[in-house]
Amino acid sequence: MIGKSPTKNRSIVLVLLAAFLITACGGSLYAAPAKKNPNSQPTSPTTNSLPATVDQQLARAKAALLAAGPIEPVEGQDGNILAIVQSIVNDVTSGVTTIINSSKTPMVARDGTITYGDADTTGNVTFTLTKKKSTVKVSIPVLVAAKAAKEEDLPDFDAEAVGKAGQALEEARPLQPQEGIDSSIQELAQARVDEVAEGVKAEFIKSDNPQVNASGKIIYGAAAGTGNVVLVLSKNKARLSVTIAVEVPAHQISDSEQVEKARQA
Repeated sequence: MIGKSPTKNRSIVLVLLAAFLITACGGSLYAAPAKKNPNSQPTSPTTNSLPATVDQQLARAKAALLAAGPIEPVEGQDGNILAIVQSIVNDVTSGVTTIINSSKTPMVARDGTITYGDADTTGNVTFTLTKKKSTVKVSIPVLVAAKAAKEEDLPDFDAEAVGKAGQALEEARPLQPQEGIDSSIQELAQARVDEVAEGVKAEFIKSDNPQVNASGKIIYGAAAGTGNVVLVLSKNKARLSVTIAVEVPAHQISDSEQVEKARQA
């Protein structure tokens, strides 16, 4: 009898309880997995990198431009400041456009055109950055270097020296050689040139003065001779032809010549 054995009674109760649990779980001591709600949405994984807002993108572009200043365009490579600025902006964000609000340098026009002048020029250019309906302004110093001198722009020092020598001969005309001192019109001209210009060569070309022969030798005759001589002045590739009047005085009879002449008379 169940009532007569407490130990047997407890064992029977435990067996009955186990049988009930097995039956309730479909013959297994493990509970069946819970069914998923077909209307529930999958949980998205959490992330710390949210897309930047428009204001953040504009701030990022502005910071990049400020860090890049002063902007120094390069002649022959950069013709418009907007192209430089837009490239800097594009490196840090997308969809931001740039326009010039004002320019404090004459070397940068309102449309962004860069002019390279005779001297280095620095001035601030203010840009407006825009994305969607948001805008921000940023002012950046721009240094526009002087334009590089081209070969044809360089001063021709040789030509300057030759011109200076030619002017000196023009101012000295007529050349007046002195007997006993000057024997060559080329040497006389060269001495005058050397006083004002270094490295310029004077070359005798021709003469219509009867007292200056074909080689440039000066002849002191019985009468004075007046006429022109043509000289070419040169230094490296620079050349200049000059025509100079020359007055050759008559030969001065020396005392010895007078004595000899008297003896022969």
